[in-house]
Amino acid sequence: MEEVYQFLRKCKCYFLATCEGDQPHVRPFGTVNIFEGNLYIQTGHVKSVAHQIELNPKCEICAFDAAENTWIRVAATLEEDARLEAKAAMLNSYPELRAMYDEHDGNTVVYKLTEATATFCSFTASARTVRFGFKEAGDGQVNCSECGAICDKHDVFCPHCGNKLDKRQM
Repeated sequence: MEEVYQFLRKCKCYFLATCEGDQPHVRPFGTVNIFEGNLYIQTGHVKSVAHQIELNPKCEICAFDAAENTWIRVAATLEEDARLEAKAAMLNSYPELRAMYDEHDGNTVVYKLTEATATFCSFTASARTVRFGFKEAGDGQVNCSECGAICDKHDVFCPHCGNKLDKRQM
């Protein structure tokens, strides 16, 4: 996760894709922060992107590092964190945003990336994948060895990535 954070910070701008109904929406974003060991992004409740995330929390992020000719794609589920501490941590990392946002304003919203799969790509090397933000499996469940998702003990294949599950991990 730290590597994903560093890549997004270095790029300064990434593109967040959401979906409303059957229509995808993509827009530039710049905020990313680590708080309590989780990766976060930020926007305002009044923006259409917040409404889209509320209806469908699945998103994708893409950023390109032109100097290195590398890019990242991150597929994740966004989970709103309404705590003032999470909002303040984000805004303290981007003090220039305090002219528009405040953790007490009712507009600032921060989202934790969960069930995230980040793929680092290049024109000259094989893609490399990292995963983070997956919960640990409980009784009668197993974490997929491929993507980390929690699967039911009765599943033969992971519903997230299609990997055949190893029941011996339970």
